[in-house]
Formats: sequence, C-alpha cells, structure tokens
Amino acid sequence: MSQLSLSIDGKLAKLVLHDQPQNRLTQPFFAELGETIAEIGRSGARAALLSAEGPDFSFGGDIAPGRSSARTNCASRSSSARDDLCR
Repeated sequence: MSQLSLSIDGKLAKLVLHDQPQNRLTQPFFAELGETIAEIGRSGARAALLSAEGPDFSFGGDIAPGRSSARTNCASRSSSARDDLCR
C-alpha cells in the first residue's frame, strides 16, 4: 500500500503522506520516497511541497520494525549504535 502520493502542477511537485493517523516514516516509506524523488527529477519540477493527511504531520521515523521505538533494547546494541540511537 502506498504511503505517499505525488502530483505535479507545472514546476511544483506536491507530495502527500497518507498513512494516517500517524504518518510514520518507515523503511517502505523511504523506498517509495526514493522512487518518487526520481520521478520528480524526471518531471522538470523545480520545487517540492510536502504535506500530510490527518491530524498530525508525522510521528517521525519508525526505524526498528517489530519494536515500538529505536530506543528499545539499547543494552544489546554495539557501543557506537548505542551512542547514536539511545541518547
């Protein structure tokens, strides 16, 4: 299921997050975003507007699939990952 839609109006690309209610930025979202950015590059658009459906723009990154947060289980991470993710 797509989490992002794109429309191009002249030189303006309009991207809309539509994975309500939280619009989490997941790994599949980032894959789709990469494809969408490539499409924008081929379109000739000169600017991009990012918006979201729902009451919140985004609750942010959900980078740890299967866990509620990247901060979960910090003790099991390597010291460099723990320093970066578990502050």
